[in-house]
This record gives sequence, structure tokens and C-alpha cells, in this order.
Amino acid sequence: MKSLTTIFVLTICFHLILVGQNTVFENVYGGSEKVRFLGVDEMQSGDFVLVGFSNVDSLFSVHRYIVKTNSAGDTLWTKKILTPGGAVAQAVKVLPDDSFVTIGLIHTLSTPISIGYFSKFDELGNLLWEHTYDPENYRFNNVIQTEDGGFVLSGYYTDSENELAYNIIKTDASGNRIWSYLIETPDDVLPSAVDVLETQEGAIVLAGTVLELAYQGGYMIKLTPSGDLLWRKNYYDGNRPKRIIQTASNEYLLSGQSKTHNSYLLKVDENGEKLWEYIYGDPQNFAISNDLVQTQNGDIYMSGFISEGTIWDGHLIKTNEMGLLQWESFYGGEYSDRFDKMILTSDLKLLMAGYSNDLQNTVITSGYVVKIDDNISALSIDEKYKSNKLSIQPNPSSGAVTVSFISDIGQVKQIEIYNIDGKLCTANHQIHSDRIEINGLTKGLYFVKIYNSQQAFRSELFIVK
Repeated sequence: MKSLTTIFVLTICFHLILVGQNTVFENVYGGSEKVRFLGVDEMQSGDFVLVGFSNVDSLFSVHRYIVKTNSAGDTLWTKKILTPGGAVAQAVKVLPDDSFVTIGLIHTLSTPISIGYFSKFDELGNLLWEHTYDPENYRFNNVIQTEDGGFVLSGYYTDSENELAYNIIKTDASGNRIWSYLIETPDDVLPSAVDVLETQEGAIVLAGTVLELAYQGGYMIKLTPSGDLLWRKNYYDGNRPKRIIQTASNEYLLSGQSKTHNSYLLKVDENGEKLWEYIYGDPQNFAISNDLVQTQNGDIYMSGFISEGTIWDGHLIKTNEMGLLQWESFYGGEYSDRFDKMILTSDLKLLMAGYSNDLQNTVITSGYVVKIDDNISALSIDEKYKSNKLSIQPNPSSGAVTVSFISDIGQVKQIEIYNIDGKLCTANHQIHSDRIEINGLTKGLYFVKIYNSQQAFRSELFIVK
């Protein structure tokens, strides 16, 4: 069993608390309509596509809402797609030719069933095609494009007895279903497949949650490109993942809501085994991390919302690559504001989208977009060589490891060993031409930095148990 570090960070005591950190622009959208953005992506031109839903007179009459803006957040065009019964655009993915796909729900008038749909639009917002899938009671949460040009849709499925299961659908480039994977769960469990990614080797990894009391927590599932199960990990710890990303070292980061109703961040290895976990916030408040980004130099950002009572603020957390909190920042005004989606833009800024209730001095909900500049750097030397120069074996170990040089890095001038808190550690080591032997480490999480005469190389995290 690998060791696990779980730390609760009381955010009001040990870091910077900022308001509106380095804002580039802050805009609201929708006018007199109630608009909420649930997804955003960037086009090759630097323009943005935002999707969600709008309604004028009733929460029960919603319609898909799509906005295209320029890089400064100015509206270029708006599309409202009217559907009998209403519909919601849940996520968007821009394709290399600046066309884009969206997924979401269509509400039917004749039955209480909500139908999952998958649509493609050209760069002007004209509908090219739209699919629903039998049986109709799919609900989709996210969509990604795979290396073969097709797509993977994640969500959940409701059977004829109103029991739920995770579901993944793989399609070709035109949205035609190739295969489905239905993930069974125990009776009375209410699951949702919240996020999906394609790994660097082409596998499909899913993050999901279950909400039944006895099983409450998260899942990770890894499939082959053809949809065969490789492994499944159950995390019945009460924490609910909302997003998953793969790191440069082939590990995974998951963020979401902890069982204490605070933002949380979990790191697992390539097989889904927990490495460490942090919970951020004041136990007296309610917070959720809805999205997650890691920059090329390892910094981690989590966006969502935080509340005191019934009022929400847009919330952004920054940590280092070890999960140690650097700062948090708050956005919005007097009433409720939140972020549902975040992207790292091509100019190395962060763009967050959601909704706001009061920036127009009205309680009418408006689509809300904030872009910030946190001086994010381009690919660092450390990160460039992180995944393809050094190999740590065994991992985990009992206190002695070998750092192998996968390719020539020249003469080693210096070696540094750091623990999970970023503190320089002392250990015995012996340098050879193709490897470094290290021993004498106590239980914990570590990484190694190796320097030659010109540059530095950083290893993946390794475990001493």
C-alpha cells in the first residue's frame, strides 16, 4: 500500500488572500436575459466560444446559448438555439479548423426524460450536425477530441428502472457511435461520469462520482482506445472529483469538492493509487473547485466558488506542483458569482467563465467571464526534461532508489533532493556515468533535481514507504 498524505489547509491563515488578482478584463453577457456559461474554449485566432443556457421568463424554459468573443472579451456574435422543452449546452470543444462541438441536454415536452445531444457548428455558429443516441436517456457532462479525430463523451445513463450508471461513448469524426462502455455500480448508487481525458499513450481515463451514502466518493477508470477495461479505482472517501488532468510525468490530478464541503486536490500515480491530497478552505464555509489547470512549470490553478451563507464569490486557488497553497483570489460583487469552467489561453493567461448576479447592478443572472494575468511562464527547462530524461526505480521504495539517465545529460555537477513540502533534504548518494544511487531516505514523498553545467533536470515524484 502506498503512503498517502492528506492535509487540510486553513486558507485564512497561511497565504495571500487577494481580490481580483491581476485582472485583464471582467465582462458580463446576456443583457436582460438570464445567462449562465458552463463551457469555454479558445479558437486558433485567439477568439473565444462560450456556451451555456439562457432564459427570459422562467427557470423551466431554458435554451442553448452560444457567444463568440474576440481575445479582449468583446462580443462578435450570439446564438440562441430554441428547442421545444428547452436545452442546455454543457461543454464546448474547439477543433483545429475553428469549428466546434458541444454536448448537453434536451428537455422533452412529452416525457420527463432529458436527452443527451452532441452537436457540431462551424466557426460562425451554424449547425452542421446533431446526434442523440439510443437509448435516449443519456446525459453528457464533457467531450474531448481524440488523436484519431473522433470524440469521447462522458456522462451517465438512466435505465428503464431509473437506475444510473456511468457511460462513455466513443464516436468517429462525424459523431457516429463506434462503441459504448457502461460502467455498472452497486444498487441505489447515483453516479455521474464528470470528466474524461485521453492519455499520452492513447488510453481513455474517466473520473466520476457516486452520491449514495454508503459509497459516497469518486471513481477513476482507465480503458484501452477500443473501450476495454484496464483498471478501476474506487475512492469511497466522501470527496467528489469534478475535473481530471494528466501531468507531464503520467500521473493524474483530480479536483472537486471534499466531504467537508471545501475545495480539494488529489494526486494519484499512473495506476490510480493515491499519492497525496489537500483540502483548502475554512470548514465553516462552503467551496467547490469546478475546474483545474496545470501550467508547464508545474503550478496548479483551481477555479470555482466559495460561499458564506447564501452568497457566493468566484474563487481561484493557486498551488505549487506539490499542492502547497500559494494564494487565493475572489471575484464578483454583492450577490452570487461563480466559475464553472477555466482554460489556459494561448497567451498564457487564465480565462474563467460562469455567471454573476450583480455586476450590472441587478439581480438578473448574467454570463460572467474574467481573464487574469499571473505571469505564467512558458515551458521551463525543468519541465522540458521532466518526463524524458530521468527515471526513478523502484517507486515506491524502502529508502534506496536509482535515478537512471534515459538519455545523455552530460556531467552531473550537483544533485538536490526535495520532500513534498519543497524542503531540501540530506541523503547519501553516489554519482555514476548513467545513474545516481540514493539511500538513507525516510518515509515520505520526494523528487530529485540534477544539474549539469548548463541546465537542470527534475524527476517525477517518488515514494519511500
